[in-house]
Amino acid sequence: MEEQKYKGQVIQVEILQPPGTQHWTGKAQVQYNDGRTFRFFRVEGIPETFASRDEAEQYVVEAAKKLIDSLI
Repeated sequence: MEEQKYKGQVIQVEILQPPGTQHWTGKAQVQYNDGRTFRFFRVEGIPETFASRDEAEQYVVEAAKKLIDSLI
């Protein structure tokens, strides 16, 4: 699982290629810390599939960033 930070919050990204397919999908976990409370959020159930690993990762990371922005 790859990890990156956005606005001080941790995003862990997992990109998957289901066996026997030519497409990619992904999910993420956001570790959100507002200074008082430490919470985990899952970003998954993304209905889109992507032709490349990079496209899937970009989409999932953007979804995680939108979640973080909505919490700040």
